[in-house]
Amino acid sequence: MALALRGIARAMYVYGIVRAVYAWGVRNVGRRFTRFAFGSVVALATSEITLVTCLGVLKLWPTISAALAWFSGAAVSYVLSRWAWERTGRPHLLKETLPFWLIALGTIVFLSSATSLAHHLALSMGLKPVPRLAFVGAAYLVANTVTFLTRFVIFHYVLFADRRGARTAPSGEAAVAANPSAPAAGPAAPSSPDGRPSEEARRSSRGGAEDRYPEASTAR
Repeated sequence: MALALRGIARAMYVYGIVRAVYAWGVRNVGRRFTRFAFGSVVALATSEITLVTCLGVLKLWPTISAALAWFSGAAVSYVLSRWAWERTGRPHLLKETLPFWLIALGTIVFLSSATSLAHHLALSMGLKPVPRLAFVGAAYLVANTVTFLTRFVIFHYVLFADRRGARTAPSGEAAVAANPSAPAAGPAAPSSPDGRPSEEARRSSRGGAEDRYPEASTAR
């Protein structure tokens, strides 16, 4: 019971730290960058765990391990990236899903090359299994940092960019575009100092009425 309570207290402490860091990030670097950073940390943790499991436990080749680590991290990253940019509903296949996975494919090429290079470098240095695993994991972490910054720029300014403001015309222009035959509003009619319409305005009003209703003018 004491261990359970201690675990709950520790979890609540960690949760409080996460909330504080998130609030600080929203205030200082922006909500989307903070959300993307949190999502990338979760995706990176998933990817690192997969990589270490594949290399250290399953004894797979570095390239295969990096591919599996990339796939697990990319799946998590896709879901959390949509959350970061507040995308809801069904994603568009050609405008969102396909470009995302093309970017992810470019990422795996870079990560696989970096991981394989680090593995061969660790072998040439004569590192033992545990230091070699740590060296490869560190190289993979650095490579992920590079791809993190690159992907944020692409996602924020290209893939998930909000173009609704650019497509929205001002209200006046939109009204004219919707009804091009509507006459444009002319200048306001002059008025007398006491606020009542001037004689010129009354004559203009009567003339306009006679132009619109000539039968009534003839009858008078």
